[in-house]
Amino acid sequence: LFYAPASSLVRADEPMLVNDFTDEIYTVSDYVYAEEISTGTVLYSKGSESRCCPASTIKVLTALIAVENCSLDETVVFTHKAVSIPEGYTVLPGYIGEEMPLIDCLYGMLVLSANDCANAIAEHVAGSIEAFAELMNAKAEELGCRNSHFVTPYGGYDPVHYSTAYDMFLISRAAFADPLIVEMAHTHDYTISATNMSGERYIMSKNQLYTQGSEYFNENVDASKTGYLDTGRCSVTLAHKDDKAIIVVCMHSSDYYAVFSDTNRLLNHAFENMELLIPETEPETTAPETETTTEQATAPESETTALEKTTTVTETETETEESLSAGAADDHTENQVGAVDAKIIIIVIAGVLAAGLIAIGVIFILKNSKK
Repeated sequence: LFYAPASSLVRADEPMLVNDFTDEIYTVSDYVYAEEISTGTVLYSKGSESRCCPASTIKVLTALIAVENCSLDETVVFTHKAVSIPEGYTVLPGYIGEEMPLIDCLYGMLVLSANDCANAIAEHVAGSIEAFAELMNAKAEELGCRNSHFVTPYGGYDPVHYSTAYDMFLISRAAFADPLIVEMAHTHDYTISATNMSGERYIMSKNQLYTQGSEYFNENVDASKTGYLDTGRCSVTLAHKDDKAIIVVCMHSSDYYAVFSDTNRLLNHAFENMELLIPETEPETTAPETETTTEQATAPESETTALEKTTTVTETETETEESLSAGAADDHTENQVGAVDAKIIIIVIAGVLAAGLIAIGVIFILKNSKK
């Protein structure tokens, strides 16, 4: 089965592309939203910001919060409040005091759409249904929902329990990023294991999109959750073909089967015209970069060693030459100093001799003058 990759959760506040066929396709459902999730391309949008009750489609959010906060082998205990479901709503049924693994509760909730399983899960995760509703609203806000408010984990009617087709898209995209939820939301039948108060129970989904033999069966569908109330039918569906994945949300439909036909009509049209709706992006032309090979970037170890040795020898030779040059310069300087000293000595001696001769001459003259 295909599931939405985690990377697809990264999305701008506004869709990346709008290339829809809203005017080309008629849908019975009043509020519809479809998007190709890998590119963020909006394919269909009809009343997608209008509020209505999401019915049991909200159970994908209950499942998401449960798998994010609990281990699948944890034991869920059914309380009196958990099994207190209005008449006419689908139940497993669970019994007061019955103990059941969380994994079986999740299958009961997503395959059969058992409302008592949803209540039991909520109480197990948060301690009470009211506290779990707070988690639901916090998670919805985290996912970017702006027009949603939840008070029940199973989607029963309440005037302050509402969402929109677009918000349910955001919630479904996050839920279908988990492969376990995708698997459970594509399971046609399942056997609940025996518990402390019941034997095995066989359950079956009524979702026509992945029921073999149904006229609404779609081989491209990977996961789907429906919801039914007198106020309108709903569905959230993930499907893929090749490398494209689409989530379709249908809400507030007056016809039981319309959510299936609307979903198929949108999916089939999108997959048949995908190259027109989402044209392939041409690669950008860029100047080729000069590649530096490993051999160029890094010299082999032996060559590096030789290079280091050569550098060392060269440095040593340079130092020797510099030392010799410095020595020669010192010798030359000393010779120059010696030559200067000899000249000074000669001059001094000559001066002394000259002074002596002068003195002798003066003495001679004085003697003759006395005579």
